[in-house]
Order: sequence, then C-alpha cells, then structure tokens
Amino acid sequence: MSVQIDRTQKEKISPEFLARINRLDSKQTVRIIVMLFASGKKTAKRRQSPDERDKPLKAILETTQQAVHDIETVLKEYGGQKLASKPNALGCLPIETTVPGVNALASLQEVKAIMEDQPISLLR
Repeated sequence: MSVQIDRTQKEKISPEFLARINRLDSKQTVRIIVMLFASGKKTAKRRQSPDERDKPLKAILETTQQAVHDIETVLKEYGGQKLASKPNALGCLPIETTVPGVNALASLQEVKAIMEDQPISLLR
C-alpha cells in the first residue's frame, strides 16, 4: 500500500519511516509520536521556583489545546487513540493510529513532525 503524501507532509515524516509504513496494510496500526508546534518561554539561567518551572509547561499545554482537538478528530475518522491524555513538556503526544491516519495527522498545520515510536533496548 502506498500512502499519497504531499511535499509539506513529507517534510514531517522521515523517508525511512515513510518507506516502512508504505509496506503496511492500510488497516494496520502503528505507534507514533506527534511533535506539535508549541510555544513556551525559555527558562532562566538561575534556579527557578516550582511556580516558575510550571509556567512553560502550562504555556505549552495552552498552545497545543487546539492541536489536540484536531488530532482527536482525525483519530475518530481514521481510527486510533491517544496514548497519553495531553502533550508532554516538549509538546509531544504518543498516538496509535492506522497508516492513513498517519498521513492525515501529517497534514495538520499544528504538527511539526511525526516519529516512529520505537522500543528502547540495551546494546550488548
């Protein structure tokens, strides 16, 4: 199955990951990490209070709120689910969706990049 993807979407997904999902059936699900455009304030060089450390995270959550709503809409249409309730401090959200769902998520303006969620293993 070959996923039709335009140039701006192609910039959001690595060529290696795109090649792997092109070999999958359209109904198969994949685990991905969606990186959102998130605007938070840069941290100060000095030690911060707990409230000061929370401000950037709150700003990220506020700026990504619409993106999360749009992602939920895509997941309802193409099948899939969020694997976390909200983006983390880096504006990343783990998701499980179908191959066409990956393509639809890449088309969202709020999405900066889509990465394959890969397990971490020890090298021996």
